[in-house]
Amino acid sequence: MRRITLILASTLLVGSFAAAFSGCTSLLGDFTVAPAGDGGAAGKGELGKACSAAGDCASGFCADGVCCESSCSGACESCALATKGKCLPHGAGTDPEKECLPAPRPDAGIDPGPVDAGPVDAGPDATGSAGDSGSKTIAVPDGGLTQSDELCAGSCDGNRACKYPSTDTFCGTKFCSSSTEAARFKCDGKGNCDLTTNTCAAFVCEGEGCRQACASQDDCQATHFCNSSGKCQEKLGNGVSCTSPTDCVSGFCVVEAGSGVCCNADCGKIPGGSCKQPANVGKCKCSIDCGTGSCRLFFRDADKDGYGDKTGTVANTNAQVGCDNALAPTGFVADNTDCADNDLRARPGQSLYFDTPITGGTSYDFNCNGSVDKETDEYPGVTCHFCGAPSKCPSQLTCSVANDSAYLSCALQRALCLPPSTNCYTCGGVGLNKLNSGFLANVACGATGTLTTCGKCTFKGGSPTGTTTASKVQRCR
Repeated sequence: MRRITLILASTLLVGSFAAAFSGCTSLLGDFTVAPAGDGGAAGKGELGKACSAAGDCASGFCADGVCCESSCSGACESCALATKGKCLPHGAGTDPEKECLPAPRPDAGIDPGPVDAGPVDAGPDATGSAGDSGSKTIAVPDGGLTQSDELCAGSCDGNRACKYPSTDTFCGTKFCSSSTEAARFKCDGKGNCDLTTNTCAAFVCEGEGCRQACASQDDCQATHFCNSSGKCQEKLGNGVSCTSPTDCVSGFCVVEAGSGVCCNADCGKIPGGSCKQPANVGKCKCSIDCGTGSCRLFFRDADKDGYGDKTGTVANTNAQVGCDNALAPTGFVADNTDCADNDLRARPGQSLYFDTPITGGTSYDFNCNGSVDKETDEYPGVTCHFCGAPSKCPSQLTCSVANDSAYLSCALQRALCLPPSTNCYTCGGVGLNKLNSGFLANVACGATGTLTTCGKCTFKGGSPTGTTTASKVQRCR
């Protein structure tokens, strides 16, 4: 009896842990135990079986249309790949579920700032970073712009994540917006193709980007000079040997005894002047005793605008010798950048426009920058245009919404629209330069032209109404 009692006790113990067994044989016969946590799951789909809801699956997970081992809800993974029911990553370079789309743009479009006319590639000489903030004027190249977000599209990396082309990947036009700035379309690392600008550090920007060699000073930035090795080198300080005025920060390379030295003044034009006196190399000394100061020229300021005659010399009496640690002679100033010392209107930095030329000549270069700037914009052969609807970029002759304003600049710069983008590069976005008034032909400085000002449309699909014309003099500076 004692032996039978022990066997029965063991049988009861096994029954109390039935969840650990699928079946058992004892002295009392065979019996079956249901799987742990069954909770009525018997008959539900096994891994890899088709499903429409989590309740269809014994695992409690229905992903990608099959019963799955997990929720499998991360990026670039699926439970319906080679081994159905097992959560596996999508292959590298694929994106079957379109999970690696570009990140939304903050402003729903490209905003390069005020547009003047097209982009630039910065080479190794360029500085700056992508997406520089602030308002910028971009000069569009004659051939227009191209840009493609497709070149920046992402794909799965084979390890459950999206991978995008790097920010060094070009995706459109590369060009120079000015002699100092390169612009180009580059991927932002998030699937978008955006315009970036970079400043050329030593070489000027030419063609598609910053030059990498120089043949003359014109190939270098104003802060550098073209050295004998064909490289743009930072300009030299006073007292350093030089071969040309462009080598020196001061702009003066004074040649004495067969060699040049950067000097603080144009000492070669001062009678008795020298930039090579012992202990004063690079400092102009002359017959005038300036003590610890330096000998220099002062220039006539006939129109009393604070700027001296740029052509002044001791020989033509428009310049006098003096000391830089003393006051200038009466009627003379240290500055010699006035391009017309006989006209008070003409001076560096002049911001006003004028309808008559500089006194005694025909030039309108009142700000002494070497070129003539016109006050009123000119759009030869252009008519008033509306910014196209997002799906109708570029600009158009009829409006997309009632009471929309028409612009002359939209018609001129419509090449800036960048399909497949849904943003009209020229007319749309924040901060773009939209001008609705100007001459429709070239007008000479001082001449009178017909000024056209675009109106608005009164209904969707209408042409601009209220467009006006008026006579106006083209003033210049």
